[in-house]
Amino acid sequence: MNITDKIQLLGILNESARKEAELTWTRFQAMLLASTGLLAILSYALEKDLRWVVYGLCALGIIFAAIWLQIIRMSKYYYARWQADADELVRSDQELRQLVRGRIDPRVLKPTRFAATTYSMILPITFFLGWLVILVTTSLGILVGK
Repeated sequence: MNITDKIQLLGILNESARKEAELTWTRFQAMLLASTGLLAILSYALEKDLRWVVYGLCALGIIFAAIWLQIIRMSKYYYARWQADADELVRSDQELRQLVRGRIDPRVLKPTRFAATTYSMILPITFFLGWLVILVTTSLGILVGK
């Protein structure tokens, strides 16, 4: 494989990683919208004292939050995989390494300790815990059916 082919392959790997990052945030926004919709319905159910609807929404909310966490986890995996493939390609070729030295140079520091997707896991965990609290407080008669 000549250097031109390797540069093209590196471009494909980088584009795949970029596309995965873009899809991660599209999925994140969709799950945030769905969870917010559930909260709007929950507000109505609490106002009307519809205990069984609240139970159903809590169960659905917990399931959505768990799926959301899994989506983020899988996106992180695929993004890291594309990046690792690109890094391996660069490491395996001296000429290519000289062209893109900053990619694997240990002197180039990452901007933060964790990736943005790591921080993005805070929101679905918060929703998960929130739905759990609502479920427990409804079961105890604190929110609905006083």
